[in-house]
Amino acid sequence: MMEDRHEDTGATRLRELENVKLLLSYKKFYGEVGSAEEILSDTADINLLRVLSALSFRHDEERTFSKWSVDNVCHTSEQHELAKSGVIFSRRTLWLFWKVVLRASSQASASPRNDRLSLITLHKAFLANNDVDDSEADDDSQYFVKLSVSNYRDNVLRKFYRSQQVFLLDGFMKPHVRKFEELHNIDIDIYLNFLYRVISRAYQNSEAGGSLNSIGSRWGVDLVVESQEIGIPIDVLVRLMMLISFTPVEGAEFSEDTASDFDDFSLFRHRPFVRISDTHYFPVEGKLVEELLFENLFHKIYDAGGKDPKYLTDFGEAFETYAQDLTELFSLLQSGNIYKYIPEFVYGKPRAKSSDIFIKAEADKTVLAIEVKSARFLDAVVSTANNPKAVNDSFDKLVIRPLSQAYESLGKILTKKAHPEIVEGYKYLMICVTMNDIPISLQRFSIVDQDGEDISWLFYAVNIETYELLLAVAAEVDDYTLYDILRNVDGVRNRMSIKTALSRTFGYRTDQGRLFSAIQDRVFRKHLSWFASACGR
Repeated sequence: MMEDRHEDTGATRLRELENVKLLLSYKKFYGEVGSAEEILSDTADINLLRVLSALSFRHDEERTFSKWSVDNVCHTSEQHELAKSGVIFSRRTLWLFWKVVLRASSQASASPRNDRLSLITLHKAFLANNDVDDSEADDDSQYFVKLSVSNYRDNVLRKFYRSQQVFLLDGFMKPHVRKFEELHNIDIDIYLNFLYRVISRAYQNSEAGGSLNSIGSRWGVDLVVESQEIGIPIDVLVRLMMLISFTPVEGAEFSEDTASDFDDFSLFRHRPFVRISDTHYFPVEGKLVEELLFENLFHKIYDAGGKDPKYLTDFGEAFETYAQDLTELFSLLQSGNIYKYIPEFVYGKPRAKSSDIFIKAEADKTVLAIEVKSARFLDAVVSTANNPKAVNDSFDKLVIRPLSQAYESLGKILTKKAHPEIVEGYKYLMICVTMNDIPISLQRFSIVDQDGEDISWLFYAVNIETYELLLAVAAEVDDYTLYDILRNVDGVRNRMSIKTALSRTFGYRTDQGRLFSAIQDRVFRKHLSWFASACGR
């Protein structure tokens, strides 16, 4: 197996990608040059922070804001056309914009502005900030990867399920979790369940709000109310929120110190709440808050244990077990009894391990060989500029090495006839499943065999959420096997992520399907049990 990697120019690649729109420009929309700092100079008060926080939480809020702008700030036909064709912000520009607002907020006093006026101010300031070029230090490839990674957002319920399985229930993780609990004096069960409650309530509040013009005082986290409703002492909740929040003054200082660094969002990533008081908090942005449940918690527990290398080994075992248990659950819930789950096995001399998971479909003589790695892209991909080595090394780590391992292992198993179910005469596809990934990029990969034949269609790299979605699709679809589903994805994966391709083609079948319904039931039963216990019921 040999890998060839090449990169298209940004313009060529962007033309064929889907879901790509340009940011709206203040100069084009308002017909003049504008500065976000000047627009916000007298208006970036606590009311504007509240409105910005509400506007930043949901995945679809940019579309909501864009529709609002058509009725409230578009006064010409040209403005109407621009509003329909462009976007007010991407997630990355939203994070950059928070820096601008926090810098300005340190100089503004509270004023009784209504939400509509705050939204008009934010629209102008967003577009003015879009006119600042934040990409000049990057090559096209890395800048596009940053956009791809920042725009990707996991399903929060399934993220919470992963956390329950890995951090609450897995035996490998208990000693490491205990160090986190002792250091911060916070029970991990309270940490996860309270955060999930906060996230769920934020969704409910944004859905119940109706018009953007009246977001109202309901927005935010009020620990007095939370403590009364769930029965957890308020000092425990304050201690928890202190760990994941910053004050406006801290936010202004961080934003000033990193004003020229377009890639440093470390404060928002580690502490994605603004602390208005000890008992009142605004979320900075929904994706960052949701990552507290899994990705960010992974790092917090690692740091609490002094970056013990054994933690990475144990987490890898727990992550692999989660993927295997999920596959076994899928095999039990599938609709047509098409698939057989074959777990990892040991073979040969010297003893070697197979891939972590095999899924066999006897009907069409196909097998998926699945390699599970708790790998993550290098932080330097998103935190540094003009660093193509970090991007290439991440692709090696997330794609090339695990797929090569699966390919070589499968070859040995077939040659040695090491397992009665994994034999010649079947069609094989190889998948690597990682903790996160780079959903789509300007790079193209082609894999050729020793005869020079392109065999790229045999190989697929996905993150854990996409693997969950793939299994959920297969559990509902009888007329296609997993092999067929992936071969269908192969035809479009240069234009969109595998997750997007699966969602567009089959997503409507999965939301209330067997696998996701089972996951939802498990999540709610555990969460409600915790809630009842916390309330003393």
